[in-house]
Amino acid sequence: MKKIILHSVFLNIILVCLLTNQSFAQLKTIISGTIENGTNDSVNFTIDKTYLSQKQTKFQIPLKQNQFSFEFQLDRNRLLELSYQGQFIQIYFEPGDNLDIKFKAGDLSESIVFSGKGTENNQFNKKFNTQFKNDFTSSLIEEKMRALSLDEFEMLIYENRKKQKMFYTDYADKKLLTSDFKKYTENHIKYNYLNYLLSFPVVNANKSTAILKVNSLPAVILEVLDKKTANDNEAMISESYRNFLTSFITYYASELNTG
Repeated sequence: MKKIILHSVFLNIILVCLLTNQSFAQLKTIISGTIENGTNDSVNFTIDKTYLSQKQTKFQIPLKQNQFSFEFQLDRNRLLELSYQGQFIQIYFEPGDNLDIKFKAGDLSESIVFSGKGTENNQFNKKFNTQFKNDFTSSLIEEKMRALSLDEFEMLIYENRKKQKMFYTDYADKKLLTSDFKKYTENHIKYNYLNYLLSFPVVNANKSTAILKVNSLPAVILEVLDKKTANDNEAMISESYRNFLTSFITYYASELNTG
């Protein structure tokens, strides 16, 4: 039996097309910080502007008395990956942000505290990611796909999305979040649900030892999917959206080939 595999070249083409001909102003952005009980002599940052993990821009910033400051140029909102002593965290930035962070060595993600311009976005992001980490972990969700019927699984991810939306809608400091960050969060929630919805029949086809067949999702379930929304460069920053692109192409290509 052949597994359904989306070759990376197809996704790369999509990403390149979505990113082509975009022109943005480059603004100075700053991150500075203090590390409690630090032992390393540097901290590392990675920016992946193509989202392909192939042409990442990496920076190694020296520490002076466990403090650092890093100035860089941003063309649009981005997620910057900070790594220290083998631990990683993604920090949300918009052009012109001036963010100061503090964290304890060995406890990066839990202990990190934000201040300065960009604080409110990152405080929400930390709380949201802590609250709903399992809802965005593919390995855990795929276990549910294999264990549940389609109706049971759809209800599960529907309820997950409902809780995520309520957390976002009822967030006490929502008015302090920037408009671009709100779009990022809304897309992150939206496309996480759609990604897993389209993944269900593919995952269950691949687990079978019989003749490969991808069962089409019922039309009533697909009513939530507007195919025009598959082309959304504003959502590119969200990993949920990029995963959705893979699932979107895989599902509809498989439906044509096996339907």
